[in-house]
Amino acid sequence: ICPNISEPHATDIPKGFEINERIFKCSFSKCFIISDYVEGLKILFGDKIILCKTPKDFHEKVDYYIRHPDERLPYIEKMYEEVSKHHTYQNRAKEILKILE
Repeated sequence: ICPNISEPHATDIPKGFEINERIFKCSFSKCFIISDYVEGLKILFGDKIILCKTPKDFHEKVDYYIRHPDERLPYIEKMYEEVSKHHTYQNRAKEILKILE
């Protein structure tokens, strides 16, 4: 289980996209991520990622997935597929070049 904790300002931006790079690196490495809640993560990944709004929720989910390791696999595969198809450096470079024309 790879915990992802964002910088404080990321959770304060309504519908913000202050997303750390760890999500992408860990997902591409097929790690299982449990993250604090950042609106941008919810928008990008929906139900493919485990997001927690409170420290208690975070601890409960970590405990749950430690006890149920097989339930991690669908999240691992979904996040890997999403990141490898849509969130690589190549994808970002294409987006930037398209914007800049």
